[in-house]
Amino acid sequence: MRGLLLTAAIVTVLSGAPFFACEAPPNKSVADGSGEGGPICYSGVTNPYCDAAAPDTAPLWPTCGLPGVLHPTPDTATFLATLVGTWRRCGDPLDVSSPESAVRINSDSTYEILGGADASQVLRRGTITLFPTPNENVVEVDFNLPGGGAFALARGVLADAPRSWHATNTSFDYRFVDWSETQPARQPPSPPDGGWPEAGSASACHVTPGAARSFAADAAVENALIGNWRSCSSGFSSEPWVVGVSLAADGGFGLVVTDEQGHLSVATDIDHAGAWSVVRQAGQPPYTLVLRAAARFALVMPQMTVTDPPVALSGLKDDTSKLVFVPLDLDAGL
Repeated sequence: MRGLLLTAAIVTVLSGAPFFACEAPPNKSVADGSGEGGPICYSGVTNPYCDAAAPDTAPLWPTCGLPGVLHPTPDTATFLATLVGTWRRCGDPLDVSSPESAVRINSDSTYEILGGADASQVLRRGTITLFPTPNENVVEVDFNLPGGGAFALARGVLADAPRSWHATNTSFDYRFVDWSETQPARQPPSPPDGGWPEAGSASACHVTPGAARSFAADAAVENALIGNWRSCSSGFSSEPWVVGVSLAADGGFGLVVTDEQGHLSVATDIDHAGAWSVVRQAGQPPYTLVLRAAARFALVMPQMTVTDPPVALSGLKDDTSKLVFVPLDLDAGL
């Protein structure tokens, strides 16, 4: 948890810079005075709940979102023009009794709540009303209900690369990504004969790793992590077909998955792919590795080390259990 809080601290948002929309815990006022909750790591605004000042006392509520490039929206008209399109849900649903797969926003300020894997079912229609907030680039979007009243996404920001919309109210975290820029959720494969391979079954998992490496610069740490890694730990993923992770030089990652024949590939769907970063705790080593997918997968791995040959990558999960990874050759399979 400590590493996750520190992640948002190092990603100060200015227009055109990467950002995390990070939340304060309930009943805690944000630094800009806008009240409970709300995105507080944007436009240079900082807050103790997003930096290293109080890592042990600031509860995590909720997790920060994917990094992106802040899309300037100086007024509600600009926000609406940017909001037009179909948005795949990857956070809390608008209606917990009938979770939507997507939301479509139209230029005439109408909306459709969509269901089904292909978002072909219209669950609800209505109009939206946009309200400015005291905070730059933050707009409230109210979904007006047919019987009166409205459902408010009180604090929303838009981003590019990837195109995303992140909004909150007091208790929920709403995240959407552009439908056209996402792959559908990956369908789990059928288990092969003999069942899925057990974590740690790779021979390299049983080789004593070398000594922990020291790094003169943060960039050297990142360069050492780029590549494909096989998990040796059962706690890495609850999905048995997920066998590792691929960390790309551009800051993207995909979980390595296997099929019925043991062929390996790097996933690209929103459940199993996203962005990765390395964080220095309190500005000093040890490092924390952070993985975030657009939907449900997230991993914060503090106390991260990379060893000399035989190479291994390791760190903690939830500050308790240890995760270990070894280099993986995708072409060789399992």
